[in-house]
Amino acid sequence: MYNKTFKFRSTQGTPLIYKRGQQAVFEGKVYTCLQDTNKTPFQQPYRWNFYGLTEPFYSDTAPLKPYPNQVWISSAGIEYTYLNDGNSGQWVQL
Repeated sequence: MYNKTFKFRSTQGTPLIYKRGQQAVFEGKVYTCLQDTNKTPFQQPYRWNFYGLTEPFYSDTAPLKPYPNQVWISSAGIEYTYLNDGNSGQWVQL
């Protein structure tokens, strides 16, 4: 089941628990839940499995753990691509 963007609470304010097999998008990446949790893939990475990228990722700030060729569009509308040459990675405006 796909839950769209990761949220800590429902629209009614109830804490959300992600069940095994559910999917959620967090920082432009789709994750599948491996064990029931209410934590993000960064807080409990062993409970989530990376599934794939969404395109593009819109946010004021870049993703904390980007994947090569991930696209990020800043709140100013500037598009960046994450490039990694094997030694280091950086966001590049193409």
